[in-house]
Amino acid sequence: MRCVWVEAWDGSQKMKGGEKIHVVQLPVDHSRKGSSSWLRVARNASNLTQDHKDASR
Repeated sequence: MRCVWVEAWDGSQKMKGGEKIHVVQLPVDHSRKGSSSWLRVARNASNLTQDHKDASR
């Protein structure tokens, strides 16, 4: 039985955009389990906007 990663590599070479197999995804941060990613993104965006306004004064 061939290794599943060898199969993935061979398959990616035949696909359009197959070079994306080189992009390594960061591991999931399980310490944030149960929290809202949308709220975190919105709060960060709000904080960046406020910081930008404060810096321009």
